[in-house]
Amino acid sequence: MGLFTILLILYFALHSLLASTKVKQYLKQRIIPLRYYRLMYNVFALVALIPVYFSYQSLDKSLIFHSNILKWIGGLLLVVGLMTLWKALKGYDLSAFAGTYQYRAKKEEAAGQLITSGLNAHVRHPLYFAALLLIWGGFLFATHLPMLLFASITTSYLWLGTKLEEQKLLLQFGEAYADYQQRVPMLIPLRWNKMN
Repeated sequence: MGLFTILLILYFALHSLLASTKVKQYLKQRIIPLRYYRLMYNVFALVALIPVYFSYQSLDKSLIFHSNILKWIGGLLLVVGLMTLWKALKGYDLSAFAGTYQYRAKKEEAAGQLITSGLNAHVRHPLYFAALLLIWGGFLFATHLPMLLFASITTSYLWLGTKLEEQKLLLQFGEAYADYQQRVPMLIPLRWNKMN
């Protein structure tokens, strides 16, 4: 369990580090043109998941507890999470998200704009909200310790990573984003939620 925990935390730490503006600029000056960065970042993110996946697969998956009701709730959260993910992805330019736009257009970055419609009118980070539904739905569907550990660490990463991303978005969009923050919850589309 220890190796899996270390690999997962290391994966998330590298993921955040490589997404930082300073690291991007450093690598652009010394190694690769920035227009390739997003594509290479995504390829790295996928390849780096391989040891995490195999470490997870090697763990004992004995159930902590068994409940058919929780399994049904987990299945429902998985379905809603997949639907939310699908709808959220439709609100973004997937070629810019993947990095293929930057590669084909020979531009460093796709022109960014603040999206406040669709799911973004209800939650500022709908992709991360979908991820939360999926990971906790996965845990309720398969209530074993490795899944609980994965869900807990990933939730912590999503919350912290979102806070860091919010700082970049404030710099990029200024007052428009500050106003958006006041109107729309960050991760969970409930206005009373203090974690937002």
